[in-house]
Amino acid sequence: MSTSDTNFPRSFAEEMDNFENPEYFIDSRAFVGWLCWGRPVYVMSSKTLGLNLHQNELDVLMSTGRLVTKEFLRDVTMNLVQDNETRGVFSSGNVSFFSLIILLISSGFCKINLSELFELCESYYNKDDKASMIMSVEIVAGLICGSKFMTAADLQRRDAFIEIFLAKCLDYELNHDAFEIWSTLAWWLPADVDLRRSKTFFNHFINADSMFDRKSDAATHQTSKIYMLRSILMSMEFRAPNVSKLFDELVVDHPYDQVRQAAAKLLTTLVQNQSNPSISNPTKLLEAELNDPDGLGLPLKRVPEKVDTYIKRQFESITDLADSVIGMSPQEFIKTEYFYRTSTMFYWIKEMARGPNKVLLVPYLVDYVLTFLIGLVKHKDVCALASLDPIRLYAGLGYMPVRKNDVAAIVDYVCSSNVILSSNQIKLQLGFIQHFLSAELLQLTEEEKTKILEFVVSNLYNEQFVEVRVRAASILSDIVHNWKEEQALLNLIDRFAKGLDVNKYSSKERQKLSKADIKIHGNVLGLGAIISAFPYVFPLPLWIPKQLSNLSSWARTSGMTGQAAKNTISEFKKVRADTWKFDRAFFKTEELEDLEGVLWRSYYA
Repeated sequence: MSTSDTNFPRSFAEEMDNFENPEYFIDSRAFVGWLCWGRPVYVMSSKTLGLNLHQNELDVLMSTGRLVTKEFLRDVTMNLVQDNETRGVFSSGNVSFFSLIILLISSGFCKINLSELFELCESYYNKDDKASMIMSVEIVAGLICGSKFMTAADLQRRDAFIEIFLAKCLDYELNHDAFEIWSTLAWWLPADVDLRRSKTFFNHFINADSMFDRKSDAATHQTSKIYMLRSILMSMEFRAPNVSKLFDELVVDHPYDQVRQAAAKLLTTLVQNQSNPSISNPTKLLEAELNDPDGLGLPLKRVPEKVDTYIKRQFESITDLADSVIGMSPQEFIKTEYFYRTSTMFYWIKEMARGPNKVLLVPYLVDYVLTFLIGLVKHKDVCALASLDPIRLYAGLGYMPVRKNDVAAIVDYVCSSNVILSSNQIKLQLGFIQHFLSAELLQLTEEEKTKILEFVVSNLYNEQFVEVRVRAASILSDIVHNWKEEQALLNLIDRFAKGLDVNKYSSKERQKLSKADIKIHGNVLGLGAIISAFPYVFPLPLWIPKQLSNLSSWARTSGMTGQAAKNTISEFKKVRADTWKFDRAFFKTEELEDLEGVLWRSYYA
């Protein structure tokens, strides 16, 4: 079928939503159309598939049909069940076998009828026997895969049976084996047959009663239904019909955690299925590529406007409810609507960040996702009680694949002090910067690099938290290690060294400053970070001996500054032990003397 018509994307979407009178079926995974249309796509006619065989082939088929009796079918299926007792696997080969049986029945080549196949299906369904249950589900799959051979009357009878059978099997609590088997069918079947062949089957999953009922206590059953629906939609991909009603029905504030996790994963699938480009033809695709302003090509995934509005609305509703939990204990907190919504969106972010869908999170990072997670970090006790780890998730987002036009906004956000409150949040912000630099270093402009550097350096002098200053020093070491310009490095060294000039202070003053002066501590940490950034460089950089000598005078003090200086010199000793006989040649006599007594005299002798 040709897809070159400009209006084909719209007609395709309408056809995928046409369950009443389909014009064609796609009985396989669809590939054409995900990125762009234009290539022909293979489809199946909606008419009953007739046999176009030679006479000898028909004779073989008729002879086979005469052998198929109710007793024969019972014996074969019983053997298949017994053979599967130790393996417990769903077999597509068995499904094909039942499709063949349906072909024989529809062609009138055997004595059995569909009613006897329905009875066989029901007789094998036993929740306590996994192998028998698999056989029953394989027959259901065969009834749908064999749709192409059925007449309109047979299809009506088939759908009537499926409606009753699915209600009996799925509308009550599922045990582990039953859920596993039906979930397998849910992801396998849409990849092998167009589900528009059985509107009854699809509707039973998408219109499941009480699937999103907040008041229901059958949380496990609700979760099972949501996961099975998700499996179907994942397998259908962009062939899925219009499921926009699910955005209205989806519950993000359910009292049960397992339902919220399932709802978050379903939301991920809904976003994924509607975010492919699906451009009308290759010409428009190439034109869009050529007109792309940043020259890096079009994004492969884009969130539609309605979905974008829905996502933003969820974060905004959480912000509106934030004041309602002030002053609550953790036990009270986790029973509020605010927490229910927060945990659902946390699970959604976590699920989106795992796979290729992570690129869809980038437009929401600055205004929604990062702000949401940094706020969640404040509720440490609640997160521990609910087993949520926003710190790890927040830091991991620093590795996101970010396009060039999004980099500036993220740099502005992470370098803003307005979003930071506690020591933990500042350290988390610095950790994000570390990961972001690692991933996006080649995309950053000199201005953006300087902005990040100044933010990190400013935290070396944080007035409230020692641990923030130490964390900033470790980030600075990473930044300096990747610098190409030596002059910028020397300027930064001089900036720290000026604040540590020993000639300015007496020994007593140094002892006092070492314990209380934040600027002195920051300068020592900064200088130590730069020295630590070049652990194995050979030959030894010429500026290191002088700066180690500078630090040694502060290493003889007993405060936090003295400890920081000692740590730097100690680390230098460890990493340069093998090359010391060469390194010492770069030190002047007075510089070696300054180092004596800081650690072990024998080391510098």
